Amino acid sequence: MNRKYFIISYIICFVPSAFAYFEPGTGSILISSIISLFATSLFYIKDICYKIQAYRARWSGQQAERKHHGLAFYCEGPQYWNTFKPILESLDQRGIEATYLTSSLDDMGLKFESKFVTCQYIGQSTKAYAYLQMLEADVLAMTTPGFDVLQIKRSKRVKHYAYIQHAPTTGVYNTYSFDYFDSILCSGPHQIKALRTLEQKRGLPPKKILESGCPYFDVLMDQKKDIFTSSSKIHQHEQTRILIAPTWDTNGLLHRFGVDLIEPLARQGYDITIRPHPQSLIVEVEMINSLKQTLQKYHNIKWDENPSAFETLAQSDIMISDMSGIIFDYAFIFEKPVITMKFDIDLSGSDANDLSEPLWELQALDQIGRQVSLDELDKLSEITENLSQDQGIKDRIRAIRDNSVFYYGKSGSVIANQLLNIRNKLTQPSQEHLESASYSFEERDHVLNDKVEASK
Repeated sequence: MNRKYFIISYIICFVPSAFAYFEPGTGSILISSIISLFATSLFYIKDICYKIQAYRARWSGQQAERKHHGLAFYCEGPQYWNTFKPILESLDQRGIEATYLTSSLDDMGLKFESKFVTCQYIGQSTKAYAYLQMLEADVLAMTTPGFDVLQIKRSKRVKHYAYIQHAPTTGVYNTYSFDYFDSILCSGPHQIKALRTLEQKRGLPPKKILESGCPYFDVLMDQKKDIFTSSSKIHQHEQTRILIAPTWDTNGLLHRFGVDLIEPLARQGYDITIRPHPQSLIVEVEMINSLKQTLQKYHNIKWDENPSAFETLAQSDIMISDMSGIIFDYAFIFEKPVITMKFDIDLSGSDANDLSEPLWELQALDQIGRQVSLDELDKLSEITENLSQDQGIKDRIRAIRDNSVFYYGKSGSVIANQLLNIRNKLTQPSQEHLESASYSFEERDHVLNDKVEASK
């Protein structure tokens, strides 16, 4: 009897050798499928967690605090306050009620004094996402891409979701970053063109796209007036002042070039300020500390890690950067030239990869300054000197700014009007509007879901 059980157990457990292998292509497909399945499952589980959190909050008393908002705004971090500030100021001046929700206790918006605008901290991460899923509002405007694809999901109690572009660039955003929004408030014509191209390629119904401008330029223009009326804040220097302000990660010039870029300029005696991207100070600490250690022998190099970059921008004569969005703030506000390092940018997995034309910002670089390749690093000091003395650079910068930014310096009131118009149409809709809104919400979601499923 024992022998019989042993034989049965052996047959069950025995696995014969299989003289086979995975062809590389098949193996790659299998691995991709497993990763895709894992990612889908992760987001599905997260979605369930957010709903559970929302129900728990509802039963624990937050249900009683719920109220309906006409205009609501969500800010994910303190760096975006300047985008919302001129819009909220315009609404406040007209006595229109609005609600500003933020996920940062450091957000200056929490100190915004108004009789009509309510500012509230709603927590971070899961807590904030659960709050937003419970929100009741006519319009919710935000600067967070990936809506209804990543963490922030559509609330059945919010009638309209608007995305406010917070930079003049087209941007390298993840695929489907804007497809679920009901409207996009664009800063320039190149953004509109890119969004319409993506809609056509993906077979999506056209969403509401508006000419709105870049509201934080309103704030920067006011700051510029203030700082240049105070002569004590602007110091005169005989030597050209260079600001090195890169983006972070593998596309950042500090990561790619490091000492090879900075040291030749330091030896020339330039007054150099290095301002790392805020994210570099979090995830690239080792690299930053290594550069500081190597460059500490140069007394003409200083590091700027202040939360606000404005005074540093105002003090410098020329900027060296990469694809950081700060290059257009610098060029458009101060009308000063920018040198950008030329290298291949990885666009895989982004909306930009689906565009048929080069990104607007890549085409604009030579109009606000000059692109420099790795082979030209030894001529960088000469290029810097030529650009700083170029009398025509301001005219070229003004020309591209005028052609690429709607309502420069006054878009806050424009966006306030646009959001009010959207809300008024939702609260006093015609039959035609109701039909178009229903088609926009339901049909776009249906088409996009098919696209997402096909890409997995």
